[in-house]
Amino acid sequence: MKLINIRYTLFLNIAIRLTEASMYKFNHTILALLLLIVGCSSTSKVIAQDDWKLVIAPEQNKRAVMEITSETSFYVVLNNTSEDGKRFWNSNNSWGYSVLYFILQNSLGKTFEIRKKQKSWRKNAPVYTHIPSGGDFNFAIDFADDTWEMPELSVGIYYVQAIILVPEDGKSKQEKVWTGKIKSKKRKAFVRKN
Repeated sequence: MKLINIRYTLFLNIAIRLTEASMYKFNHTILALLLLIVGCSSTSKVIAQDDWKLVIAPEQNKRAVMEITSETSFYVVLNNTSEDGKRFWNSNNSWGYSVLYFILQNSLGKTFEIRKKQKSWRKNAPVYTHIPSGGDFNFAIDFADDTWEMPELSVGIYYVQAIILVPEDGKSKQEKVWTGKIKSKKRKAFVRKN
């Protein structure tokens, strides 16, 4: 249903642009057609988000403000909401190690990223986990374990969002591992110094 709504909205936007383009130059018509082609080809990315729910835990008390320091530990939970099982890279190999990262936004709208530090791999194998329909994959996050690149943050209120980005490559195709991008809802957080 969401795919139909997206295509219908896209169609209406293109129709409006085509009408406007007839008042201007032929180039505007070509641009609108290109937007239609690109929009229709990218709808699979929107559907992929619907296969998953990503949550910064605990979500039970939504009013609670998360605290972030260089010693914070918490969980991020990836839930498979699709009707089919999915393969997802484990984080103990180069394919899954850095797929999860965080974006923090301060009250002025400035954003900061928290990502895993680069790592060299002596032993590396493409290991994945099968997540059944309704199943979870838990990420144990510990900013004190020296694997995270922490930006300089001022004390204050931020909004934090977890993002998973799994790029498609030869191994993901060969192993039929899920690829795409997933975002959690933003969660209020208080950054303080240790």
